[in-house]
Amino acid sequence: IRKRQLQEQLENAEQSGDGGAVSNLQQALALNREVYNRTRAQRLERERKDRQQKTAKPERLSSSSAAPTTTPTKVIRLDYPGGKVDVSVQQQDEGRLLRALQVASGRAT
Repeated sequence: IRKRQLQEQLENAEQSGDGGAVSNLQQALALNREVYNRTRAQRLERERKDRQQKTAKPERLSSSSAAPTTTPTKVIRLDYPGGKVDVSVQQQDEGRLLRALQVASGRAT
């Protein structure tokens, strides 16, 4: 809207032969274009960052949900009278499993 108004004023100034007004209006139009271009560039940059954030969030979620499956596991073989069984546990849970088995063995006797 502002650009259209400036252009109309420029045409009127050119028709009336007012050189000073023509010069001022040309500068105003140039400044208007510069402001428009900067505002547009900022808007496009914000939109680009928003798209990046939206696409980055699922990647973070998928990498964190994949972490438990990629955690190294340890296989513990349990031998008992009458059989044996292999149990796969995450390494940080190995001690807890062995304590649980120790407690369970004390109850079984």
